[in-house]
Amino acid sequence: MDPIAPHSASISAYMSVHEATNLAYVRYFGKKDNATKATFKSLDANGFIIEYSVNNTEKGEVFIPFKTNLTKREEIRPVLEAMAKEAEEALGLVRERGKQKGENVN
Repeated sequence: MDPIAPHSASISAYMSVHEATNLAYVRYFGKKDNATKATFKSLDANGFIIEYSVNNTEKGEVFIPFKTNLTKREEIRPVLEAMAKEAEEALGLVRERGKQKGENVN
């Protein structure tokens, strides 16, 4: 049994508000550099799926694998945060006080 899949719904709901981070994941790890919108859909021990669109015309999903499979819930946040940092730095994005610059915080 996948130890991470049972947490997919709650993590996906939490990540859905982090639009700029999801876009960074898709552009960097998913190699969809023209994506304009991205939504975190699900995750399991192997990685996560993000749905993306390009100017509301092209739509698709991309699976982004973890470097190492996750084995427990406590690994999810640090791995996602490290991946976000890697993607944002590679894309030249800047974080402000724990959030990505330009990210809506409502």
